[in-house]
Amino acid sequence: MFFPYIRNKRRKIFFLAAAYLLIFHRSVSTTDHPSAGLIVQTVPVRETMVSEQPPQTEMPVIDADAPDGQGLRDPRAQELDKIVYPITTVTKFVGGQEERNRGSGFVVGNRFFTVNHNLTTAFPSLRVKSTVFIDGMSVPQPILADKVHDVAVFELPEKLCARHCNDKEVDFAPNLTVSKKVYWLRKFENEFTLKEARILSTVAFGDSKHKTDLGCKNNTVVLVDQPFIPGSSGSPIMDAETGKIIGVIQGSVDEGEKSKGYFKPINCVLAMLAERHPSRAIAGL
Repeated sequence: MFFPYIRNKRRKIFFLAAAYLLIFHRSVSTTDHPSAGLIVQTVPVRETMVSEQPPQTEMPVIDADAPDGQGLRDPRAQELDKIVYPITTVTKFVGGQEERNRGSGFVVGNRFFTVNHNLTTAFPSLRVKSTVFIDGMSVPQPILADKVHDVAVFELPEKLCARHCNDKEVDFAPNLTVSKKVYWLRKFENEFTLKEARILSTVAFGDSKHKTDLGCKNNTVVLVDQPFIPGSSGSPIMDAETGKIIGVIQGSVDEGEKSKGYFKPINCVLAMLAERHPSRAIAGL
């Protein structure tokens, strides 16, 4: 850097001090901290293995001019609307920033079922704390949260139970044969989409994906011939013949040229819950 020759001693000291301050300010302003931007530019949690899909044909299940939730034309959508609710996880980080993850879940008895990835954050090492809200109300920690099987179950507090607890039937021994027809409701704010699909196979996820007989000790999921719309994770999937809940929607996976959806069988979720909380496993079901 070029410094002019200055005879006056006081002016010289003043000029040099100003120059060094300017250099120091520029160096601090341009220094890259290893964690710069990590907290502020948080990455929203996506559905497990979900690929972007072109818009799919939606079934006309709602009247646009009807009051919220009252214009559902299909009785199946009406029934699901009564048990499917939003879940939001608010995670606070070092520095005060927040990340909000939104998804879905459903109530059966006095239990709220969803997927574990609705509770997680992209930056767990920077997390201070997380709070979960079901239908806008904060809830205690889940009684079951399994990262490997991607399921989570909450026991509803009294105030939520008074509004949402029900006697909806689940299938404790679901018939998951190939070609069985299933359906589900994608519910986001005032948008409702009723979708249908057929079961393709039962597979076990791990280091590799392979077909298997239904066994809950493995990370078993059921593939269907339609991908799930992002935002559906945690919603129930229904047997089209019986109208009973047979699984929890988890995500979609690419296989060849076509994407497929997959869900966790509900009997496997209930088995995990019974193993860890024998006295609380099926209360209210």
